[in-house]
Amino acid sequence: MMSSEELATVMGYSAKWYQDTGDVLVELSLLNGKRKSLGRMDAGQAAVLLAMLGRNGKKLVTYKDDQYMQVSEYYKFR
Repeated sequence: MMSSEELATVMGYSAKWYQDTGDVLVELSLLNGKRKSLGRMDAGQAAVLLAMLGRNGKKLVTYKDDQYMQVSEYYKFR
């Protein structure tokens, strides 16, 4: 059973795709101000995870030529 310390509300995420390996690094932004890295994974696994996280939040995309592309999305709380 999970403790309450292991539970957190996700308020956004960042996903960085590495061109050289095709791996994706996913990191969650938590409501308590902390960040939780889910580590590097293959693109297929990351696609499933990002489909679950996508919510039409505010997106920020950064790109570094021949290295990576990073997408971040942050949700509005009402």
